[in-house]
Amino acid sequence: MNLIKYIMLRGVALVAQIVGAVAVIIFATSLIPYDISVFFTIGDVSEDGVIGQETRTQEDIEQFKQELGLDKSPFERFYDFIVKMFTQGDLGDSWYGDNTSVTELYFNSFLVTLKYFGLGILIFTLLAIILGILAAKDLEGALDRNIRFGTSIFYSFPPFVLGTLLIYLFGNIMLPRLKNKLYDFIYTELEVNISRKPLIEIYDDFFDTLIDQTLNSILPVVCVVLIFTGFQFRLVRIYMSEVLNQNYIRTAYAKGLGEREILLKHGLKNAIPELITSVATTFPIAFSGVVVLEKVFEIPGSGLLLIDSGLIFDWPVLIGGAIIFTALNAFILMLSDLSINIIDPRLRLK
Repeated sequence: MNLIKYIMLRGVALVAQIVGAVAVIIFATSLIPYDISVFFTIGDVSEDGVIGQETRTQEDIEQFKQELGLDKSPFERFYDFIVKMFTQGDLGDSWYGDNTSVTELYFNSFLVTLKYFGLGILIFTLLAIILGILAAKDLEGALDRNIRFGTSIFYSFPPFVLGTLLIYLFGNIMLPRLKNKLYDFIYTELEVNISRKPLIEIYDDFFDTLIDQTLNSILPVVCVVLIFTGFQFRLVRIYMSEVLNQNYIRTAYAKGLGEREILLKHGLKNAIPELITSVATTFPIAFSGVVVLEKVFEIPGSGLLLIDSGLIFDWPVLIGGAIIFTALNAFILMLSDLSINIIDPRLRLK
């Protein structure tokens, strides 16, 4: 198939996915048996200082609905949103604060997500490839079984469980104990009295910073690596084991080629298309776990923004997030397919 034609077809499919995501969310939110405008129009402080009373008139509520478009039918809201999105590139504005645009909110939050979890995704991808090659080389052997067992332990944990467990272990047990033991060592073994100012203040500030950085910067990355290495590893192991069982690999061994050359030049090179597919397949799954971990660690990234928008009925942010995530996943899958098409001559011929 012509490459340009293929890209055009995938572009049409991407547009269809985005339209479908918008339709599902708008029509699903319209089925909620709750008047969203009530959420925004009660709880004002009345003149006598009582909180929780409805202080706006029905006319005010109706005007509020008109401003947000809540007085329209789901079909009208769907049509208006699609027209604005494709003609103006406008995903709407948040209903909260200073009505910041949805695009700006997600751009800033994506930078935070990449800062904390981009490194984790890169690490577990490289680690899974290395472990997958080692396991495939020793298929059903002791090394293979040990790697599968080690990765399956953490892969079995839901993200919020592992994240909470690590926070408790490091924040409440391991680091506080390390602080106390190091203090005793300095005081008793080194015979240095650090209980006086400013030494004790420096000591406390150091460990407070260490605990804060561990909980907020290191543990999120560790969680991503521990959980998703197991999933990615299994895919790499399957692909590499299939490649290493081919006749040309046996021929390479028979010719006396070195094992490193066989694994990298013949094995890994021919498994690259499958590895690209596995990475692209893992990305949406990993990103869903990242969304949960952002809530666990209270990291102000795109996942936390999406979850909070649903909890506070901020429909523009919720719909915008669904569109962005759908487009991102579809784009990554399309990019992986194009990469495979370019790398593998057999697909180019087809």
